[in-house]
This record gives sequence, structure tokens and C-alpha cells, in this order.
Amino acid sequence: MRTLHAAALSPFRDDETLDLDVLAQLIRHGEGQGIGGVYAGGGSAEVMMLTDAERIETFRVVCQAAAPETHLIAQVGAVSLTAAQRMAEAAAALGFHALSSTLPHYYGFSADELHTYVSELTRATDLPMVVYYAPSTANVRLEPARLAGLLDIDNVAGVKYTDHNLFHLNGLRRSHPRAVLFNGYDEILLAGLVMGADAGIGTTYCVQGRRIRRVHELAAAGDLDAARIEQAKVCDLVRIMIPYGVLASTKYLLSLQGIDVGVCRRPFATLGGTARGELRAYHASEAGQELLELA
Repeated sequence: MRTLHAAALSPFRDDETLDLDVLAQLIRHGEGQGIGGVYAGGGSAEVMMLTDAERIETFRVVCQAAAPETHLIAQVGAVSLTAAQRMAEAAAALGFHALSSTLPHYYGFSADELHTYVSELTRATDLPMVVYYAPSTANVRLEPARLAGLLDIDNVAGVKYTDHNLFHLNGLRRSHPRAVLFNGYDEILLAGLVMGADAGIGTTYCVQGRRIRRVHELAAAGDLDAARIEQAKVCDLVRIMIPYGVLASTKYLLSLQGIDVGVCRRPFATLGGTARGELRAYHASEAGQELLELA
């Protein structure tokens, strides 16, 4: 489990139906960049715009397309505990190696209610659980001690930590040295690794997986000077993408790399001419072509 995981996108046709053949291509594209895992059904998959049936279909395709050695995590979270349990059972039956879950949002659940949610969800299957902690997007923020307490639940193996407060990430590492900790923001992968993360899960891994892999390998080898150079290149691309939307930008760059994943589902806007022009220019640049050529 302690490997890099690309956050799988959901490819759509022009009529916004899922293109499952392209999803299979996307999984193989990530493997070809040396990324050892797939994180299916997360925010990058536009999960909030998918039906339960569509989510399960994407899980099925991911399991069928992935190589035997690729580690697979299914994000099964939902506001409804019952719905999340059903999704967990489906993912386990399909052959995923581990599960993950967002913390339920919208209703302002208490820390005790969130603890109960995770506890009951882990009992739906025998698979290890990775809590998906992303307070800025899910609008669910826990005190450090309460987040750490989730790691004490049976079958909770780790946390996907998508927050900029790496002081708290380091606290999780110190309090739970055996936990699997994933850095969630691509632009601070190296910092997350230095502060205690084992690996990372990210959207832009789909297009700059080889470079992300270099950051991970160099950090593991203790060559932080070289790792900083590679991380700066990761940041250069993310800096271009953020103003236009990381999901839409990633999908467009994938099309330039030969994987036509379509556009995002509405109400996401399509990329305008300025965005496409800047991303095309990056793709044609030395840095963009390097993404395809890194060993």
C-alpha cells in the first residue's frame, strides 16, 4: 500500500455518459508512468456527479484494467453510512485491495458521529481503510487528536491527508508510526514526505507521473537537493492548472498525451481558449515533453 497512487479521472463522452473503454486506457497510462497504485472514485473522478451504479461500474473497469501488481484503493464514502457500506461491499467483491472514505459532510456531524461512521464502515468488509481527510473541500475539520483517534479504530490502516498543515501530518506520524500516510496535495508532495508521509495520491499524477515518481524516489534516497528540483517542476505545472481548474486542465493535458477523457461534467465549465493555449504551450515546451520522456 505504501506506494504512489494516481487518482483516477472519469472519462465522459460528449453526452456526459461514462466512457469506460477510455477509463481502462487511463489506468494503463498511469501504470506506464511507473505509478504503482490507483485511487478510484475520489474527487478527481467527479464522484459527486456520479450515480451509485456509475461508481460501481468504474470500480469494475479499474479492477479489470489494472495489472495484477497494481495496488487498488476504492473511495466509497457517502453522506449516508448505509450507501457507503453498500459501496464498500461492492468494491470488496470486485477485488480492491483497500478502501478509503471521505468523512460525511453537509450536516456538520460531530467528531463522535464521524468516529462512529468510520467504525461502522470498517465493519462492512475485511479490507483495510484509509480515511480521506480533505477539510478544505469536504468542509469537515477535526482537531488533531480526534483525527489521530480514527487511526485507533480496528482496520483503519491510514489517512489520505489533503491539507496544507503538515505540522498535524507530522503529529500523525509520530503518534502512529505504523500508519500508512498519503500526502494529498501534489504541489507539496516533497514537503509531505519529509514530514512523515509514506507516499502520495494525486490528480496530476495522471499526466506527470514520471516526475512525481522521481520526487518520491529521490526523497526516499535522501537526495533532497535533486528532489527539490523535481518538485519545483511539479509546482510549475500545477501553478498553470490552478486558475483554470485542475480537473479540467488534467483532462485537456491527457488529450494532448493521447488519452481522450473528454471534459468534466456540468456544472464544471469547459476550458476557454486562453487556458487551452497556455496548456498547449506547456505541452509543447521542453518541460512538457520531458513528462513523456522521463525513464
